[in-house]
Amino acid sequence: MVEHGTENAGVDSSILSLGTIFIPLIAPCLESAVAPNAVVGREVMMVDEHFEEVADYAAQAREFLVKGREYLAAGDLPQASEKGWGAAAHMAKAVALAQGWQYSQHSHFHWIMNQAKAMLGKPRISDLHGRAEILHINYYERKSFLNADTISEDLDKIAELLELLAPLAGQADEE
Repeated sequence: MVEHGTENAGVDSSILSLGTIFIPLIAPCLESAVAPNAVVGREVMMVDEHFEEVADYAAQAREFLVKGREYLAAGDLPQASEKGWGAAAHMAKAVALAQGWQYSQHSHFHWIMNQAKAMLGKPRISDLHGRAEILHINYYERKSFLNADTISEDLDKIAELLELLAPLAGQADEE
């Protein structure tokens, strides 16, 4: 049966009544499958309940970047690389919490970077995200395969990534 002359004109009323039963049943599943603040346009929303946790992750990201540069100066290229990855991953966690997104596995990092790129309108995030992944891969390589100059450049790119992501985590530029 199709109702006309109501706010649901042209919509089968059996679908509407089914929706009132179906949506509450699947809502918990949707919450874990789809981020509540997924990109719709470029509106940036913040979840205030995790303010302290967000600030901790953002601070840890900056600390990892500093440590990465210290390890680089000491010649410990695998640790320098992993700290660069850790900086990017922790800022992604800050963004995820601030935006109400899930981040409980590695693949969420990619999703968060894609959301951030879309929300901020910054295609550069894709390149920087890729450099973070390469730093992570470096940790598993033999030191003789690593290049200090490249890692130094990549740590600079991670600093840029942190700066770009900071607004989504409610963080002022601190770099």
